[in-house]
Amino acid sequence: MTGDSAVDPVPDGFRIHHVVEQVDTDDSGVVHFSRHPSLVESALLRGLAARGGGMLELRALGLVLVVSRLRVSYHAPARFLDRLEVSAAVRDVGAVQCRASGTVVRRSGDGPPLLLSRTELVFGAVDAETGEPAALPAAIRHAILADPTPQGRG
Repeated sequence: MTGDSAVDPVPDGFRIHHVVEQVDTDDSGVVHFSRHPSLVESALLRGLAARGGGMLELRALGLVLVVSRLRVSYHAPARFLDRLEVSAAVRDVGAVQCRASGTVVRRSGDGPPLLLSRTELVFGAVDAETGEPAALPAAIRHAILADPTPQGRG
């Protein structure tokens, strides 16, 4: 999928936009189910990077994030050339794990948006060399939870 590489902060998370390409679809023109959580993860990681708590910052500390739990509910298919809005938000940050959720929505013309899927995921910090669970530094936890929208900068 292609789209704007910019991430839009929204009050409780991040939003990116994508247009479905042929390479993302099966022979019938429907987006493969695995792309939905991938898009949510992309929105989440871009947003975390915009807040200063992304993969580069973690890697500099010898940490990486790994997904430990994934749940996806599908409501309607995405198809070739659909314009998608993908939103993701961190719901909780603990010492080692974060819980996040997101949605993939189709927008067409002036009609109402259509929910295509809802994703919930848990990811944890691990030592980049050993793969052992590792604590998220306080500065990273704070950056992940920071609200970058004008409403959150009060």
